[in-house]
Amino acid sequence: MIGRRHILLFTTAFPALHACGPAPTDPGPGGVTVEEAEMLDEAAEKLDDDFANPPPLTEEAADDR
Repeated sequence: MIGRRHILLFTTAFPALHACGPAPTDPGPGGVTVEEAEMLDEAAEKLDDDFANPPPLTEEAADDR
């Protein structure tokens, strides 16, 4: 049977362990912070989307080629 001590240990240890992890301003690989790395990932996704779905060429742009 689960005793009060086990419940108390779980209720205090779980939130403490959940709080562990990198802070947004902690440097990561290459000296980039976690926050900066997330922004770079978002920018890369936007660029990938733009290259995957380029806008159609207009007649003027096609003539320039």
